[in-house]
This record gives sequence, structure tokens and C-alpha cells, in this order.
Amino acid sequence: MKELVGEESMYFYVSPFWRTRSTFENIALSFPRNQFEYSEEPRLREQEWGYLRTYAELQQLKKERRDYGIFYFRFPGGEAGTDVYDRINDLLGSLHRDFLREDYPQNCVLITHSLAIRLFVMRWFHLTVEEFEQMRSPKNGQLVILQLNDDTGDYELVTPLEKDGTAVRRSRPIRLL
Repeated sequence: MKELVGEESMYFYVSPFWRTRSTFENIALSFPRNQFEYSEEPRLREQEWGYLRTYAELQQLKKERRDYGIFYFRFPGGEAGTDVYDRINDLLGSLHRDFLREDYPQNCVLITHSLAIRLFVMRWFHLTVEEFEQMRSPKNGQLVILQLNDDTGDYELVTPLEKDGTAVRRSRPIRLL
């Protein structure tokens, strides 16, 4: 990330869960404190998986989710992917308002979880449920980069997410209202 942003300013939105906070704290060590701002963002939290279960019960639920579809499957006592999608959709409205601030940093960084990343990409690029279902999860700590193409005015997914042996690559113009 240090190579990617150089000396540019950043704003980090961080999921409140321990893993993501720890990731952020380690990333932050690479930058001088005056180079970034940050805030905890509960809408970036991981999907809620419901009640405590045995390992075998969890494996059965994961199989049911794969068979049913990740987007619509609701964990008993937890969330469906659609709930996380709604949180991400709401977050996008806040992000667009933040982007309008004249003093907003040059880079926006979301420290979040696999499902939230894929749902963010789905929502940002207006992908279908079928396209979402084909996306593979990014690896832990993998950067997923959307970058503004100054020539077209579109944000492009420059680190595509794998899907069934191919890659999801999209671009779309940002429309700030």
C-alpha cells in the first residue's frame, strides 16, 4: 500500500471487528500519522453468522449456503448477504458525501471483510446477483483497488476478483450529486 499511495493523503474506514482493527493498526505503522485520518465504520462489519454452533453444524450451514446461494441465504439468528448489501449501499451514500468535501484525502481505504468487499464491488459496478455469486473471495490481506481513470472519469477495478477461472473487471463513472 505504501508503494501505491506514496505521500498522498488517505482516509481509512475500518470495520470494528478485531481482525480488521489489527490489520489497520499494522498498516498505519507504515505511514506518518499526519498522512491519514480514520474512523470506525460499523457498516463494514462481517456478516453476522447467528448463534454459537459446533464445527459440524457450521460446516452444514456453509454447505446449505453454497447450495442456496450466498446472497440470499440467511444464517439462523444472523444475516443474509442481502443485509450486508443494504449496509454497503447505505455506506456508499455516506462515502459520496464525504468525497464532496474539499479537504477530503486523496485516497479512500476500506478495511473490511471478504463478503463486504465483494458486495461493495457488486453495488459499485451494478453487478447482478448471478455475477456476485460467481465471484471468489479475495485472500486475507489482499488489496482490491478501484482507481479513477482521469481520461474517462470512470473508476476501474484494477485488481480484478476471480470468478470461475476468469476475472471481474469493470469500470463506471462516479456521479457525485
